[in-house]
Amino acid sequence: MQGYEEGKNPFLIFGLNEATATQQDVKDAFEREKSKYQEDVFKEGEVGAEAARKISILRQAYTEAMDILDSRVKIESSEDMLQKISEDIKQGRFDEAQSKLDAIPSRSAEWHYLQAVVYYKRGWHIESEKQLNDAIMMDPNNQKYKEALNRIHVVMGKNQGYQQDTHYSRSYQRPNNNDNFDSAMNCCSNLICMDCCCECMGFDLIRCC
Repeated sequence: MQGYEEGKNPFLIFGLNEATATQQDVKDAFEREKSKYQEDVFKEGEVGAEAARKISILRQAYTEAMDILDSRVKIESSEDMLQKISEDIKQGRFDEAQSKLDAIPSRSAEWHYLQAVVYYKRGWHIESEKQLNDAIMMDPNNQKYKEALNRIHVVMGKNQGYQQDTHYSRSYQRPNNNDNFDSAMNCCSNLICMDCCCECMGFDLIRCC
């Protein structure tokens, strides 16, 4: 035991190593240390007050240590689940992957990336792009997420006109009225020139001229 100071690392209060301690270790240490002051807490004067203070610190340390271990278990469980989701996607089991994604309460950057992959596989490119943006926002230095976003941009640019100039001309666009007028004028000019040439050769292409 290294002391009962408030604010101290809860694992140190119990004499445990935070990296290796289990929930059962914390429970056992709490009961062991608390038993030292159970009887003294009912005594009058400074002895009783000090025992009550130490038990209060032990209870607080127990709560904090268990919260830390609970969070660690949840993170490890989520990481295991994300691995399974990744395997589902590789095997084309998109419904199973989506069900697992929906069951994870903590939405990490990797969660958003895998959700983006599922959306992409279903052809939902806009939704996939949004999920990738969320992943990059949470983990801006992840190259995998950036490359995936670049790929989805290429696909969207090819298939959906993503980020293209909306004023570009299509080959099947109908010409405007000015284009028709210019074409007609060019046609008349060509006919007049041809008529002049024909008359020089003894023919008359346009009789009214």
